[in-house]
This record gives sequence, C-alpha cells and structure tokens, in this order.
Amino acid sequence: GAVGVTPSSDYNNWGNEVIAAAGATMDFYDIHEYGYFNAPAGYAEALAQPPSRWPTTLNDVRSAFTTQAGGRAIPIGVTEYNLFSGQDNDNQQWMTRAVNALYLADSLGQMIQQGVVMANQWALANGRAGNGTEYGLLHEDNNYYRSPQYYVYTLWSHVGSQLLPVTSSFNAASQLSVYGGRVDANTFTLL
Repeated sequence: GAVGVTPSSDYNNWGNEVIAAAGATMDFYDIHEYGYFNAPAGYAEALAQPPSRWPTTLNDVRSAFTTQAGGRAIPIGVTEYNLFSGQDNDNQQWMTRAVNALYLADSLGQMIQQGVVMANQWALANGRAGNGTEYGLLHEDNNYYRSPQYYVYTLWSHVGSQLLPVTSSFNAASQLSVYGGRVDANTFTLL
C-alpha cells in the first residue's frame, strides 16, 4: 500500500504525487482522515460532518485515480481516523465522550457506504494526554476501561454482512443517520 493524503489537502501536492508515482502498482491507497484539528463550534457541527465529509473525501481520492493513475480503481484504506487530529487541541475531552462514539459510528457507516476496504480507528489504547483527553478505544491509564467509542464496533458487528439501502425522512447532516443491514435471509437490522 502507498500512504498518501486526500489529494486536494494542503500537503504540497503529496497525495497526487504518491498516486502518480505508485498508481500503476499499488495494491491499495491509504489515507489518515481526522475530523478536526481545532474544536468545532459545537456537537451539532461535529455530528453533521461525516455525511458530507466522507463522500467528498473519497470522491477526491477517486478523482485523483482518474487523473494520476490512468483511471485505475485502487482500493482505499483509512488506517487512522478520529474526531481530532491533535489530542492537545481536545481541551473539552470530546474524544472521551459519547459525541465521539456517535461521530465514529457515522464515519464508519459512511466509509462502508463509500467502499473503503479497510478502516482502523486511531488508537486502540493511547494513554491520557495532559488535558485529560485520549484517542484510544481503551483507557490505558485505567485498567483498559472502555471508552464510549469502543462500543461503536460492537454495534456495527451486529449490523450484518450486507449493508442495505435505507431511506429516512430525517436529514443525516442535521438530525439522524440511519444504516440498514442484513444478518441472514430473515434478520434485518437498523443502526
């Protein structure tokens, strides 16, 4: 795999250069995608981001495949994602609260819908930062106590092996995201 960034991000054209150089041979393209560097204005802003950000981000990557890799359909992996890119900026400890669980649950659903082949949340166990926040699913400093976002993966493990199309009268960007799944021929789920 080749580690890059979202091609339109501001990293001196790094994503496009990686795709142009390795596009003919890489088995997958890997990005790290975090919601925020600085805290959003509020929970509503944070929770509105996944339904708009993930499709835009992944379309950007696929557009770069078209222009930089001859249109080759390269699998995309997201090997780091979380609400904040810098835990030192999470002074209100959002990454230790339910808002991060909701943000990550919706992010994971968006990645599934957008065809991401591999997703790894950052990090399993990280230890608390000086401001009291932490990236981890488990609190290393507290006998590996499970953080709220740990349960995102338990919830998604029950959705089933097939994501189904579902419609809702709620606006995903401001009210509620809904995902439907199939466990077997007789069992359907909603998340």
